Amino acid sequence: MELEQLFNPEVWLRLGFFALVEPDGDILPVRTCYGDSGETNIGLNPLTSKESIWYAGPDLATAVLLKTGRPPTIIKAIKLIPVGTQDGLAATALGDRIIDPSIDNFFTAVIETRKQFSSDHPMSYFLKILANAGGYGMYAELNRQQFGKNRSKRIQVYSGQRYFERTTSTVEVPGPWYFPPVSLITAGGRLLLAMLEKMVTDAHGTYLMCDTDSMAIVSTQRGGLVPCNGGPFKLPDGSEAVKALPWQEVQRIARKFALLNPYDPKIVPDILKIEDYNYDRNGKQRQLYGWAISAKRYVLFTSDCCACSTK
Repeated sequence: MELEQLFNPEVWLRLGFFALVEPDGDILPVRTCYGDSGETNIGLNPLTSKESIWYAGPDLATAVLLKTGRPPTIIKAIKLIPVGTQDGLAATALGDRIIDPSIDNFFTAVIETRKQFSSDHPMSYFLKILANAGGYGMYAELNRQQFGKNRSKRIQVYSGQRYFERTTSTVEVPGPWYFPPVSLITAGGRLLLAMLEKMVTDAHGTYLMCDTDSMAIVSTQRGGLVPCNGGPFKLPDGSEAVKALPWQEVQRIARKFALLNPYDPKIVPDILKIEDYNYDRNGKQRQLYGWAISAKRYVLFTSDCCACSTK
């Protein structure tokens, strides 16, 4: 799958599936320990596994985009297809907007309604939580039950293709909103970031950091080499450097993602925007600098200095 194909919304509709794959050096998300704390996190890594693993369609597109140019070996795939209309559906009001579930996308409406308020307005904050928590949480309702050590239960555990039994004093009972197969949201987010990374690296650029829904692209007004330890390029004095993209190129990359904008462009013009702190109080773009030492440990800052001399 080529990068340009992924800017077609129709292609994204075809990625709404889940596949059992045999990873063989493919770039895929893996939940594991990445440090000494013992806490797990998810990272994209070259993965090889003797056991087959289930992945969402967007994650397989990411694997193709970032590594081999070929899809992982797929054993079988399934797709969830909606049939009919749920009884009892009724319209609901969100501020001045009426949302009809038979024709409207609830979460699209939430985001568009939020744009009517300033970022510091309480309603804006509420709608942000509603979109984020609602989009994730509605499909994962589990109610915890604690039985105590002397009342342990024997439970059956299903994980992908594996099945085993275990004794536990804590049981999570599925609630009415429990529907674990719906896990395309995070996979789609990873694919968007992979597309962004591909566009930056294809332009021979790089980035300072990449997080859940953002990327700090190394750029200057006119582009060129900037000092950076470990960079693949060399400055005239022999020090290591990376290539900064021109601001105009970064803006072009950001505008490209408008092709995938699911919202009303009059309300939400960009799904990938240049953050406001790139501009001064007069709206003029300014140079930012970055310092990073590891994942989640970075800072962006401006530099105000003057040249002085003494006689």
